[in-house]
Amino acid sequence: MRPEREGAWVAHAAGAIFALLPIIFALMHRAVAPALYLLAVIALFHKPTRSALGEAFRAPPSGGARLFFLGAIAFSVWTCVTGLWSPRPDKWSWGLSLLSVLGAGSIVFAFFRHLESRGARLLARYVAISLAVAAGLLFFEAISNGFIRQITPPERASKALDLISLGRGATAYLPLAWPAAFLVWRLTGRRAAAGAILATVFVTGALFLIRANFAAAVVGCALGALALWRPKGALLGVVGAWGLGLFAAPALALLLPPAETLEAAMATWPPSWMHRLIIWRVSADGLLAAPLGCGVECARTLGETTAFLKISGRETLLRLLPNHPHSIFLQVWLELGPVGVAAMAVAIFGAMKAAAEAKLSRCESAMLAALAGSLFVSATIEASLWQMWRPSAAALGFCVAALAIATDRKKLLHSR
Repeated sequence: MRPEREGAWVAHAAGAIFALLPIIFALMHRAVAPALYLLAVIALFHKPTRSALGEAFRAPPSGGARLFFLGAIAFSVWTCVTGLWSPRPDKWSWGLSLLSVLGAGSIVFAFFRHLESRGARLLARYVAISLAVAAGLLFFEAISNGFIRQITPPERASKALDLISLGRGATAYLPLAWPAAFLVWRLTGRRAAAGAILATVFVTGALFLIRANFAAAVVGCALGALALWRPKGALLGVVGAWGLGLFAAPALALLLPPAETLEAAMATWPPSWMHRLIIWRVSADGLLAAPLGCGVECARTLGETTAFLKISGRETLLRLLPNHPHSIFLQVWLELGPVGVAAMAVAIFGAMKAAAEAKLSRCESAMLAALAGSLFVSATIEASLWQMWRPSAAALGFCVAALAIATDRKKLLHSR
């Protein structure tokens, strides 16, 4: 089969997976990870991608990319090792899950970069249309109070659970919003069309009452605008913020008042905000009790030993520490200890070095700065490492950004 024809066939197959994403974001956000894995399987049918991956194994990348992969692999392996002393030893497999996301994301990234012109043009259109439809569907669900989800079986025990799941779908969509806006702008030549994609992120964040999504969208837009003025500085700054957040998180959490004081302040300040501060303070106290790390998923066990808390507006009681620290940085310190922190720091430094080495246009820098910045907000104030749809959505966001950059540089995107 001729390379161009093979590339087109594989692009159609990948496009079929992207066509499922609107339903995934609206109804089954956890399926983002399987979608990434399916894309990786499809990519392996593409001969230039297989050749590029083989070359990468024979001669591993240098510079920042190598450091990033070394850090990410070490982090995943160490996650498995901490299962030996974790109160939930069966959760060692989260390390394998992280490795699988890293591997699948790398394959899809290589695939998007090495598609021939015809296949790349086809796939870029598939991706842009699918992600635009996803934005529209999430917008409709936001203004209709989850109409489609409510009429879709099975029946849920609580309408609130429907809205929570929709909010998580909007969170999973967030990393893809920035490259989606870039693709739509380049394909249509209309900035308003790209703006409409980003507007849905604000609307869904507001109507689903997900303040973290709204904050991430604000920060992403601000960093994107800054990158149009100072592209390299903005991109390096946001990657550097990941490193700063990693090392500052435990100190800042320990500076918070004791949990009892914060609980008493819930009558004066917004209860959900105060609960988040309580979560961080309890997590920091747990870190002091196990400075070498208490093992993967130990935060869930720690949370089960904490007291219950009544929050105004909620029907159910919540633990002082429910499930996880709601901050990836605190979670790494608490569960994986200094070794996990060091591995993550190497990956972040590698990403920063790769950003410094990259030759990007202003618009490309703006897209990547917005993507990394919005993920930073989520990682800082609400995310958990062990929800595999989160790293899968992030990986897919960077893969789509790679596709947008590759197709734009080859001038394959029609712009009026």
